[in-house]
Amino acid sequence: MAKKRSKACARPGALTTKQRNSLPASAFGLQSERTYPLYKPMADGSIAPSATHARAAKARAEQELDKGKLTRQQYNTVVRRAEAVQAKCSVAAQARRKKADAKKGIRGGFTKKQRLAALEAKVRRNILLG
Repeated sequence: MAKKRSKACARPGALTTKQRNSLPASAFGLQSERTYPLYKPMADGSIAPSATHARAAKARAEQELDKGKLTRQQYNTVVRRAEAVQAKCSVAAQARRKKADAKKGIRGGFTKKQRLAALEAKVRRNILLG
């Protein structure tokens, strides 16, 4: 007889069924099937991009492609959307570091390459979610 897992044993960062169901379809790598979540729900009811979920989605999609459970087109869709979320998280992390440095009195800013990457990520995000 299989044991039931208690909530204390659940994987850290794993979405509960209630949280997963509360996410809009646009928060998933494959929207039509609501699989491969890329965003995480916040306490105030909004959603935030999650680099961890995006990395996991890419890894799971590759495994499913190898098993023949995903088509190449579905795999490409998941990867494209996951990379857009990762880029968004990267830009947000850079902004948080810059803000923290400003509080500490450290001078500096984004390099030209970083500004260009942020602009490209914004354009991709508008294309994907727009």
